[in-house]
Amino acid sequence: MKVKTCPKCGSDDLERMILKKGTRLFHGTDVPTFFRRFAKRAAWFTQDMDKAKEWAGWSEDGGGGRKRVLELVTLKDLSLVDTITLRQWQKLGMQLMGDDDPRMWCLAKATREARLDGWIGETEVMLSFPESVLRVKTIHFLEE
Repeated sequence: MKVKTCPKCGSDDLERMILKKGTRLFHGTDVPTFFRRFAKRAAWFTQDMDKAKEWAGWSEDGGGGRKRVLELVTLKDLSLVDTITLRQWQKLGMQLMGDDDPRMWCLAKATREARLDGWIGETEVMLSFPESVLRVKTIHFLEE
């Protein structure tokens, strides 16, 4: 599927995948205020609960709280740029930033600024606006 024209770069040739409304996504965290803190920035998710468990103890902001996995559901269909291959990742970077080897968080910010829903890789989903497209369904606390 071809993307609608990107409002920032004018591109219409980025490959897309549709994540359907009601899709379950998971996010592992130990940040006590995680859902409030990611509310205004892009954030990582996965469709695999075991992958989310692996990341439950990692945080660039320190974390330190009880490890848990948030189970969330999408509130609408999301049109995500397909970045499964390196070529597709490079293409997104070039079209949004003029960089074929973009830093991940810089590209996430550029994707948000371009008003794109996000991207999907082999096991991960980066959502540009998680605060408006997700609802927490369940919180799974992990054993220490």
